Amino acid sequence: VSKTPVIQAEEIKAAVSPPARRDLDSSLVLPAKEAVEVPRPVLPTPQPTPQPAVARVSQSSSKPSEGRDVSDPKKLRKITSIRPFQDYSPLGQPPVNRKPEELKLGEGDFPARVFESQVFRWKPSDLYHFPLYFEDPALERYGHTHHELLQPFVSAHRFGTQLIGLPYQMTIDPILKKTYSLGWYRPGEPAPKLLYQVPWNAEAAAAQAGVMTGLFFLVP
Repeated sequence: VSKTPVIQAEEIKAAVSPPARRDLDSSLVLPAKEAVEVPRPVLPTPQPTPQPAVARVSQSSSKPSEGRDVSDPKKLRKITSIRPFQDYSPLGQPPVNRKPEELKLGEGDFPARVFESQVFRWKPSDLYHFPLYFEDPALERYGHTHHELLQPFVSAHRFGTQLIGLPYQMTIDPILKKTYSLGWYRPGEPAPKLLYQVPWNAEAAAAQAGVMTGLFFLVP
């Protein structure tokens, strides 16, 4: 039986450790730096936020004072004590300047503003109304008036004529006829004084004659 050789520990250590290199200069080998301990930042300890003191109000102090009691109408201030002046103070305090400061404009010339010119076309209204049997276009639309002493009589004469000739007008323009405000002079245009004549219509004349004849026999 062969015997197993016994290896000593010193031989194992010599086999594991690498051989030292003799060709390196010892002056080129840098010494190992010592470990430097970095100080940790010290955080400030948070302080509690001071809370404002809460005043305790008793139930008796929460009631309004006698001077501010407005439940009784007799204790209210009279309306005659209010003054319509600028320096009037409802609480009796000295007047306070409430007006803003007025700034004066400079004396220099103001340059003209350059705006783009825009042209607007007049568009007639799409609204309509029923016939106006007691209309005075010259007076109501264009402002053509007579003398201030004569105008009431002219208007009364026109109203009476339109009232008598109401059957004539209602035949030409029925009650539910749609009438548009077209054909009149527009605002701002020169409107000449015209004499508006009653248009002749045979059917309207026959209706007017029939109504007048019937009223003649009905009214005693």
